[in-house]
Amino acid sequence: AFDTPKDVGATIRGEIDGNSLTETFDPVDHYEKEVLHFARCFDQGTTPRTDLTRATQNMELVDAIRRSDTRGEPIAVV
Repeated sequence: AFDTPKDVGATIRGEIDGNSLTETFDPVDHYEKEVLHFARCFDQGTTPRTDLTRATQNMELVDAIRRSDTRGEPIAVV
């Protein structure tokens, strides 16, 4: 599973249309936030922000990031 350490922030660097991009995130327990959001949606009868299609797209992105790190080169994500 993909998860960042709970006590360490995350930085994502990339490029979009030739422009460098850096996003920095404070430490957070992603799993806890996801479970609490899902439980709240269940209790309130609302739809979670991430549906199955979006979750699949997110995992494809995570897989591409890992491949990029292993190969040391950019991986195109469509």
